[in-house]
Amino acid sequence: MFKSRWWVVLASFLGLIVGSGAIEVFVTGVFIKPLSHDLNMGRGVITSAMGLANITTAIMAAVTGRWMDKYGVRVVLLPLLLWFALVTSSFALLVPSGVILLMLLFGLQGMGGQTPMPYAKMITARFDDRRGLALGLALAGTGVGTALLPQYSRFLLQHWGWRVGYIGIGVAIIVLSLIPVLLWFGEAPQMKLSRQKGSVERQRLPGLEFSAVARTPKFWLLGVAFFCADMAINGTLIHVVPMLTDRGISISMAVGVMSGVGLALISGRVIAGYLMDRIFAAYIVIFFLLCPMVGIAILGFRVPALVRRSEPYCWAWESRQRSI
Repeated sequence: MFKSRWWVVLASFLGLIVGSGAIEVFVTGVFIKPLSHDLNMGRGVITSAMGLANITTAIMAAVTGRWMDKYGVRVVLLPLLLWFALVTSSFALLVPSGVILLMLLFGLQGMGGQTPMPYAKMITARFDDRRGLALGLALAGTGVGTALLPQYSRFLLQHWGWRVGYIGIGVAIIVLSLIPVLLWFGEAPQMKLSRQKGSVERQRLPGLEFSAVARTPKFWLLGVAFFCADMAINGTLIHVVPMLTDRGISISMAVGVMSGVGLALISGRVIAGYLMDRIFAAYIVIFFLLCPMVGIAILGFRVPALVRRSEPYCWAWESRQRSI
């Protein structure tokens, strides 16, 4: 039972629903307004803390990748997932004006290793034929997560508050990532053999070693471009819900906009992948970077709210403001 390689794809799909990107950006985007008020912190402080999580995620990606090459994906990923769930739940312990604790928790959360890298590594090792289909199905979990997690976070926030909300997110990580990886992420015998012969096999692969690639200007230009794009897009997305609610739009509608981002992510990846097989990839990248630029420009204009509040906010400070 569970020996089919497609169980690995299902586990990857479920795991990426609660990936670090969806949680650090989209869940924080829903919780950032009550967090800012209850903890007596500016939104910029919380965004900076999220940036620290991105830095630790990047550092840990290189470290965990090396560990997985040496010890195997499942052995390394399981404790990282448990770590990610526990640290995310620990956000419920945040205290007012506890900036250091906030920074620490975000930094520790980034060390959870819940990125597409281990799942992609596992799938590429198990699939030679239909590898593209397997990767596409697995990575669709990221889009599903960005569509569903804001709604799940809103539900928890409105009924129990953001502290219980973070605990609920931690439970979701256990259910959707840790348990499927534990059950369905077994390594095939050829993967263990390949790991034992890894140093010999790498010598036969075409291309440059990393040390040589790192000395080329193109490598660093690409790295800077990816960094700037990620900083601008994710740095804006985290503020979408509070910006919309500040303009009088209901939280349900604002969170619905965030869920729409997830649906756009799924379709965008499919369309971009299809076009890149037929058109020079750089042209496709330029077009898909222009799209968020237009969206960010629209958010920059103060447009009167077209949607009236259809429901009261659950946050106590909103009620106090209305009574003043």
